[in-house]
Amino acid sequence: MESVETVMVLFVIGFAALLIGFARSNEKRKLLRNGIRVNGIIFQIINDGKSSSPTYYAVVRFFTEQHDRVTEKYKIGGNKWTYKEGEDVKVIYDPQNPGRFLLDDIRSKALSPVFIYGGIFLILVSVGLLVLGLRG
Repeated sequence: MESVETVMVLFVIGFAALLIGFARSNEKRKLLRNGIRVNGIIFQIINDGKSSSPTYYAVVRFFTEQHDRVTEKYKIGGNKWTYKEGEDVKVIYDPQNPGRFLLDDIRSKALSPVFIYGGIFLILVSVGLLVLGLRG
């Protein structure tokens, strides 16, 4: 039988993942609808240096329609081989804030559903454990 604390932790983590997934999905939808598509390049790959299991982030460089150069760290990190320096990428940026952008590839588009479905799964597991625990 699982403790109530364990069940609550699973529920909170699942709920947080669900909220993150919906927020990312909403942001992605706005950028896909209103953003401007341009070509960019993976300028650099950097290590966050914050953990024993490092997360790598792409620094993306692209030019806006007004020919302003933007060089920004991408918000979505991954393993070292997710992107390669010098790789060409499609960028969708917010015309009001070019620092808000999305790489137009399957890797970026798959993240929101992973959080949403992962969150739902954890919530269902926590509820299931609670129900089974109450019966036992």
